[in-house]
Amino acid sequence: MSRVLTAILTLIVVACSDSNPMEPEDPIGSVAGIWTGDVEEGYGGAGTLRLELRDDQWGFNGTFAFTFDDPSRSRSGTVKGEYASDFLPAHMALTTPGEPCEPLVDGTTHHQSFNWVVENGRLRGNYTAVGCALGEDLATTGSFDLTRLE
Repeated sequence: MSRVLTAILTLIVVACSDSNPMEPEDPIGSVAGIWTGDVEEGYGGAGTLRLELRDDQWGFNGTFAFTFDDPSRSRSGTVKGEYASDFLPAHMALTTPGEPCEPLVDGTTHHQSFNWVVENGRLRGNYTAVGCALGEDLATTGSFDLTRLE
């Protein structure tokens, strides 16, 4: 009888719980905060990347800054991203407005498409960048490894 009572109480506790023990509550977690670290790309070479991100109702947004030894290769702008869903992987896009060249159709001069993961407190991934802000190349690829400051 006590086994039956224990089983019933266990079922009641599990049924009343807010989470499903068979699924992770938040596999990626929020990327809100300030992230900084190393970046390596074909256009700028080795450098640093700083992201300042905040969550919004559709994912997250914020600002970015690439810094390279050659200041003409450095760039900054805005970030818009989405967390992973059942249908899409986590993704973020970085855009650079206006100068230093003729803008693309949407008014930006540079667009970077990032694929990323958060592992062991680090934001890591790779990206493809296109646009006239990259000089004659118009395209490059890179990778990054960032840690959260805040």
